[in-house]
Amino acid sequence: MHVMKSPIRIGPSAAKALPALKSVCLGLALLAMLAPAAPAAGESTSKIGYIDIDIAVSRSQTIQAAVTGAEAEQRRKQEEMEILIRRGRRSRDDLKARRSVLSEDEISLGEAKIDALLDEIELMRLDIEKNWRRITTNVMEPAVDRILTTVREVGKAQGFDLILRADVVLYGIEALDITPLVIESLDRPTSPEASPALPYSPQTKD
Repeated sequence: MHVMKSPIRIGPSAAKALPALKSVCLGLALLAMLAPAAPAAGESTSKIGYIDIDIAVSRSQTIQAAVTGAEAEQRRKQEEMEILIRRGRRSRDDLKARRSVLSEDEISLGEAKIDALLDEIELMRLDIEKNWRRITTNVMEPAVDRILTTVREVGKAQGFDLILRADVVLYGIEALDITPLVIESLDRPTSPEASPALPYSPQTKD
């Protein structure tokens, strides 16, 4: 079975990370690793299957358990930063509206408070980006590897020679869709000796 694999490249932008966590980020990373390979000339007809990555990611309880935990932590941090941003805007607008009736000392004090808020916001932004890098390393990449390994195992067990992405399949019968089998395999209980699930822990080291 031919499954091409290329290096995982997941962007570190924390501000745009949340919408991608559940399917897009995993999907795009995995799509690059499942590019189809043409059979050599003269070979017999191959058994070809396909998989819908978005469905596999969104319906696998194992993958969603990991992604949802990471998403919740990242959302909490971003909401805290947005509160500070709103507070800074209110302080700036208030200072601007009252500048004509304030003394120079009061203006300087107001500007100092705004600068302190901006510094706090910048530190929080850096922390969000650091947390996203940690999520990428400790959650997203292992999840992608787990899905890819499962695709290979299912494809081999079902006798497939080639697995395509569903988005490049113009026509395919349901019997060739291995998505349900991949989801079932991902969510199948494992023995204590088997690879553990993919829980997210914000305390995980970088």
